[in-house]
Amino acid sequence: VVSTQSTGSADAIEGQLNSLQGAIDSVGGLKEYLSLPVCSKEEKKSSLGDAFEEAGIDPLINNMVSTMIDNKRSNHISGVVGAFNTIMAAQRGEVPCKVTSAQPLSD
Repeated sequence: VVSTQSTGSADAIEGQLNSLQGAIDSVGGLKEYLSLPVCSKEEKKSSLGDAFEEAGIDPLINNMVSTMIDNKRSNHISGVVGAFNTIMAAQRGEVPCKVTSAQPLSD
């Protein structure tokens, strides 16, 4: 986070990571494609790199995903996105909480 804060792009990175997570969750077969041993690392990196470039995704994210593919850790992308979101929430001073009420609350 420190390196992204210095360039002022932490919020943009967070948004792009959340978009990536949304694509993994919603695009049929993408999650499975990333974990398929039949497809080569180069094929996965090339197809994702082309899609990232077309979508204007920050090179930092492309490098992270490429490294995760190289190290056979692409199944951990969701965990990385979640961890980054937690760090960003802490940076903004957000505190997760759960409200329990005996009576219904009004808006």
